[in-house]
Amino acid sequence: MPVGLLTYASRNHTRNEYLRGLDPAEFAYPIYLALFTTDPGAVGDMSGEVTAADYARVAITFGAPATPGVFANDAPASFPVALTGWGTIGWVGIVDSAVTGGGLMIGQGLLAAPITVVIGDVIVLPMGFGIVTFL
Repeated sequence: MPVGLLTYASRNHTRNEYLRGLDPAEFAYPIYLALFTTDPGAVGDMSGEVTAADYARVAITFGAPATPGVFANDAPASFPVALTGWGTIGWVGIVDSAVTGGGLMIGQGLLAAPITVVIGDVIVLPMGFGIVTFL
């Protein structure tokens, strides 16, 4: 994600696991990429996720960081063919559930340019697109 933000849930998970030596298992694996028409913000608000019947989240994986603290998806993320209009997508989120609107959001980011999805479109986010930086 060109501009990324860890959610409050992600920050809390990191604090618990690493600073207190706990593993509350807040996040499930695998993780998925979700598309949003409104900014999910630091709270990870799922209400702006695309809700079309033909939309589905897609699994995403990350390779080892080439630069310390910088992770990028190691394969393209291809969403299903849009059989309906999905609206204008401005944000993506990394979530821990395949169920639209469900689970916890780990991080989110603003697209460099919004994408208006119309019938017949296929959204493919290339390898290296989903960059997550931990500073």
